[in-house]
Amino acid sequence: MKAKNTFYLFCISCFVLLSCAKDDFLKNLELEGKVIYAQNEASWPYDYYIKDLKTKNINKFTSLPLISNKGDKVALYKETWTGTTYTYAVLVTDLSGTETFYSSNEPSFSVTNMLWSPDDNQLVMLSYEKNNIRIYDFTTQKVSKIYLPGGDVFKNIIKWSGKDDFIYFMSKNSKKELSVGKIKPDGTGYQTVFRQESHHLIGSSYDYDENADLILFNYFDSTKSEVKIVSIHNDGSELKTLFTGFGFHPAWVNDIDISPDGKKILYGQISGLDDIYIMDIDGGNNKLFWKQALHPQWSKDGTIAMANVRYYMDWNTSKWDIRVKKINQDGEEETIINGPVTLISWITD
Repeated sequence: MKAKNTFYLFCISCFVLLSCAKDDFLKNLELEGKVIYAQNEASWPYDYYIKDLKTKNINKFTSLPLISNKGDKVALYKETWTGTTYTYAVLVTDLSGTETFYSSNEPSFSVTNMLWSPDDNQLVMLSYEKNNIRIYDFTTQKVSKIYLPGGDVFKNIIKWSGKDDFIYFMSKNSKKELSVGKIKPDGTGYQTVFRQESHHLIGSSYDYDENADLILFNYFDSTKSEVKIVSIHNDGSELKTLFTGFGFHPAWVNDIDISPDGKKILYGQISGLDDIYIMDIDGGNNKLFWKQALHPQWSKDGTIAMANVRYYMDWNTSKWDIRVKKINQDGEEETIINGPVTLISWITD
């Protein structure tokens, strides 16, 4: 009887310790920065929100907001159907959306990608229709244009580096082959960093570690049905495969996100249900981190991750909320925004 009572006391003690550990995690959880998310309960178009995790203030936008690096301005792209055609507008406002600093309305200018310059004094706008990048300078209030040589066109903007003042991007040629390249904001210094081989396809998930001058992106080998995460230096040297798995499209691995210290990577894998994995920047110690989760984001100090996490309404219906989880402790997570919502980004300015 004594041994049995001792076992019960041991179990109760373990439960109390685990409960206290979770309570301490929740109690001491002081998150910083701003979360951008979409409220996707209603039909398209979605409403977008910016939530300040310190003040708890929430601002609503009717188009996707892009917060500046210093966190004091928002760039918005608006597409409106008039009944006969689309009109397009690019706006830059304060965080509340009430004060407008810049407005451009060109009916033929469809924006597919926007990016802030490192100093927030310029806004890069990519147009598929015009096959160019336009850069609006808030200091001179002028718009410049960049075209790629040889008929190549911009596909995605990866990063405007404050370290070497290059804009890193993905482009495609007339054969629809994708490449990774870089170019100066004035259109000089164009260089191809990586050009895909035949029967391969560069995906649309990528990240850039400015300190290590390292670009990561997903990659697909159609001859072997292999999906990969690869890294390459920004001068085109030292291409390295970090992960290889089975799949039918580069999106089988996605949501690549490098930690603030450049030592680890969070990424998504489609394996029945979406899961998040974590590995070292060199591809080592690859392991499952978060089941049924999407869009991983790092905290500023790299100790906490944020993600869209699946929850079930019933056996047939699942939706997504936004939760945070400690990197080095399994099982501890907390919902910070109730679903159904889609996490866009976590800005830790």
